Amino acid sequence: MKRIASGTLLKNFAWLVAFIMVPVLLLSYGYVAYWGNYIQQQEIEKDTKFLSQTGITLDTILNDITQAISLLEFDQNLSDAIEEMVDTEGNISPSKFIYLNSVWDNTFRTLIAKPYVRSAYFYHEQNKRFIFTTDGIRNLADFPDMSWLASYNQASEDKNYWAEVRSIPTNDSSGAQFEALSLFRKVPIFSTKGKGVFIINLETKYFDSLLANLPNIGEKNVFILDGASQVLYSNNGSRLANYLTDNDIKSFTNTGHLVKRLDTLDYLVSYTKSKHYDWTYISIIPVQSLLTQLQWMKKLTAAFVAGTCVLITVLAFVYSKRNFRPVQTMVELIKHHEAGKDILHYKPGKNDEYAFVTYHIVRNFIEKNEMRQTLAEQKLLQKETELYALQSQINPHFLYNVLETINWEAIDRLGRKNTISELLLQLSGNLRYITRDHNGLVTFEEDVQHLKMYLHMQQLIHQQRFAIVYDIDESALICHTIKLLIQPIVENSIMHGLADLAAHDPKPTVKITLRRADSHLLVKVADNGCGIGHSQLAALRERIQAAHPPQLDGRTASGLGLQNVNQRIKLKFGGEFGLTVNSRPNKGTVVALTVPVIHSKL
Repeated sequence: MKRIASGTLLKNFAWLVAFIMVPVLLLSYGYVAYWGNYIQQQEIEKDTKFLSQTGITLDTILNDITQAISLLEFDQNLSDAIEEMVDTEGNISPSKFIYLNSVWDNTFRTLIAKPYVRSAYFYHEQNKRFIFTTDGIRNLADFPDMSWLASYNQASEDKNYWAEVRSIPTNDSSGAQFEALSLFRKVPIFSTKGKGVFIINLETKYFDSLLANLPNIGEKNVFILDGASQVLYSNNGSRLANYLTDNDIKSFTNTGHLVKRLDTLDYLVSYTKSKHYDWTYISIIPVQSLLTQLQWMKKLTAAFVAGTCVLITVLAFVYSKRNFRPVQTMVELIKHHEAGKDILHYKPGKNDEYAFVTYHIVRNFIEKNEMRQTLAEQKLLQKETELYALQSQINPHFLYNVLETINWEAIDRLGRKNTISELLLQLSGNLRYITRDHNGLVTFEEDVQHLKMYLHMQQLIHQQRFAIVYDIDESALICHTIKLLIQPIVENSIMHGLADLAAHDPKPTVKITLRRADSHLLVKVADNGCGIGHSQLAALRERIQAAHPPQLDGRTASGLGLQNVNQRIKLKFGGEFGLTVNSRPNKGTVVALTVPVIHSKL
């Protein structure tokens, strides 16, 4: 009983927790899935937007440089000074050199003022001995940085603008070099006197400071590519080939992004192309690094769900415990009653309305059940008393002696055993079984033996005009039951089902089946007689299930009908056991009854 009560509490608690927690978990999962996807899209779009803004800034720098070069190209003072002071052999006198240097310094000052310009050169083919630099006019033969000249000489005629990464020596004597992004611009300087080139050396550290304001720059790889897909700048020295192929780069449109999986990580690749130049700006970052806000939201949601689960569990337990109190009170009352204690002495908890109501409901139920049980026992006792009264009207010993005397007289007169003698012996055994005092139970083996004696007499009386078939489970014979359980049913089948014995073909048959299941025994008596009509069958079933005990009549040899058998079973073993009848006209009738498996006398 305690285990059943605990199981009820746990079951109610589990159902309540599942009923509340499953929707919470589903809603939380939907919330994280929806907002996770939304945040991921927002972060991707934001990353592309920041890169586009950075590209605009870099385009502005290029525009400034282009504008400055254009100003130098069309500076009339500088043009006049160069034309007047450089002779046909490319020589410059000291006085002209000083003047030209002064004009160059004033003209170049605007370009040098840009924070991203480290140095600038101007070279024209009219005078190949000198180079104009931000430090003044220098002799080309003594100038330490000469790699630009090789790039200029190797450039094709139609190539007017290009960029490359170069290592440039410093102006001191240390021999150190710095990395710069050099922008080359061919100019038709002095159309009558040849061509030239401007070289603007940009500080790569300036690009680092410019990109420092980008979100997640510590985990982001930023690349600047020229029109030939050559890397001009990388913020952390990573190789672009580690992330993208040439086909990936060729697939780029003006502005966009793509997600590429490398090994086990997904990378967001954002790109934008310069609107005025052939440069492409690319940023590459692990997708997971962008989703810090999503991770924070997941942690917050997980904490919320965990807290909610704990709260739901506690509240569900408290609620289940409170609702379990009536069940607990009922269990305590039943245990109190089973222990033989008067439930009137049971005291429910103080200030517990549930226990108070439950106590009175269970108390009334138990009292009514006891009254019904007492009444049923009294009726059964009355019925047994009536039966015993009928039995006591005949002196059993006197009857046995008379039957024995008649038997021996029949043998003496006929000189051998005969039908009369056989009937007398069977009748004597039958009466001994019926009149024997059985306050308890008998085995099925005893009841079946008595049934066989009774059926032997019936076959002698009816001259073997019906057959008896036994289908007995031997393991069921040791079980106990009430006396005269099967005989009234078989008697009813012979008297009513096989009344017109000669009218049946094949031979009328009564089949008796006894089967044992796990916890009950099944007895079936089937005949192939005339059967019962639908209305008569319904009336018979109603009479069998009637609550009042039947009155004794003379229709059965034992004095007990089907109703009596059904009531005896229910009174002895409980309402779940009893008798049922099924029949079809001209097909036969089947009477089935169930009783519990009992291994010893009660």
